[in-house]
Amino acid sequence: MDGQTTIKTNEYTYRGEWQEGAAHLEKLEGPVDHGIVEYANGDRFEGDFLLSFCSISCESYTALGEYRFADGSVIKEAWLVNTKRGGALTGLYRVEHPNGPDTITPFDDRMRDGLEIVLAEKPYAIEWKEGEKVQELEVVSHNFEIFDYDYLNKLTITLADGTVVTERGGRMVSNSYGFDHFKPDLDKYVFYADTSKTDLLKGDFEKVDTRM
Repeated sequence: MDGQTTIKTNEYTYRGEWQEGAAHLEKLEGPVDHGIVEYANGDRFEGDFLLSFCSISCESYTALGEYRFADGSVIKEAWLVNTKRGGALTGLYRVEHPNGPDTITPFDDRMRDGLEIVLAEKPYAIEWKEGEKVQELEVVSHNFEIFDYDYLNKLTITLADGTVVTERGGRMVSNSYGFDHFKPDLDKYVFYADTSKTDLLKGDFEKVDTRM
């Protein structure tokens, strides 16, 4: 029956509205409307879950709300996508930290993954791969753009050697019923100033040999 429910696992607890499935209507079962996810590591998400009439091949749900980390850092508007672990924080976001400068950070399945910009008095970049810190890099300039259509945002970073890194944090798409939902379509690509040296970044970046 539709209504409030609580689901507890070893990795998370979900409290909120729940929608029952109906195969003949392609109506999926899962969290819907307002809900809260509390993770075993102390992180917490509260927001609105978008579960609608949907073809079986699309995302089961996406959710938009506030993501608060165990250390007090917060993303005011973050997207979750469906996983078996209670939803995966995915996208490119400005993170507010209580004891340090804000960052613009790419997340993939709740892990930092890609090039993060630290907005200190002298900004610098940190490369992450699947939640592990790889290296720090000197930054010449950066630009964070937020859009209200298609791709949601874009971060462009110029490193000290002239290398330019661009990351995009997912986009909005419509399913066959006309419902918009978040698609974790994360782009990470790099334009090397010196194309003979293409090993500066260790992560999963698409390498481009010529400047556009």
